[in-house]
Amino acid sequence: MNPEYNIINQVKILCEQMPIRDNIVCLLNYGSVKQKEDFNDQSDLDFHLVLEKIDVETLRAIKDIFSFSNKIDLSFHSIDEIIYKDSIIFQNGNQGIYFIHVLCSSNVLIGKNIYLDIVSKLKREQMNASVIEKMRYYIWLLRRNYVFSNDLKTYKKYFIRIMKDILIIEGAIDYKNIAELNNRQVVNLFLDRFQQELDINETNIISNLISLEHIRRPEIEMYIIFFSKRVNELIWKNL
Repeated sequence: MNPEYNIINQVKILCEQMPIRDNIVCLLNYGSVKQKEDFNDQSDLDFHLVLEKIDVETLRAIKDIFSFSNKIDLSFHSIDEIIYKDSIIFQNGNQGIYFIHVLCSSNVLIGKNIYLDIVSKLKREQMNASVIEKMRYYIWLLRRNYVFSNDLKTYKKYFIRIMKDILIIEGAIDYKNIAELNNRQVVNLFLDRFQQELDINETNIISNLISLEHIRRPEIEMYIIFFSKRVNELIWKNL
């Protein structure tokens, strides 16, 4: 039994055995651990928890359950923070309503995945707007990383995410499939979709992302400029 499975199983058992169980709408597990090719020692185990209500006792229980491992990443909401009076008001950090499609493909650990009922109500215009907003945040984050941290792992993570989001906006990836693609597939799809628009240098830049270890700091500036330009073009086109 691998360590990741042990953590997931322990979280499930704790949630089922503690009083918080009666407050849980659903507990979901998603992310790179499901995509073994993209998983590494730095990857988090992503959990998403929906509750009937969040009070003091609930907060304390959540802290007790999920704080035992630094590999755990958790988001949690009350049900009325997701849908209220038939209006979808979902927001998960910097992740807008497009992220509901990711959660639809999660492993259900407890309860029923409520997002399967919500997803049919989403409008593509709303989802595209939330994806563009997220990409703008990623560009901001990458520029900040370049000036202050220059952390290679941050570059690797967000260059791939921006490529996936561009493919979504351009219609090359369906929202339903965004959680199923690994890094290699994203890069190959991007190259195939934009091969007529990329020059030799840009093609080489993107090709290197198939193996994220090929990213080198002397090339970081080119990556940042390339993706900033692409994101700006999408913003202008969708005004």
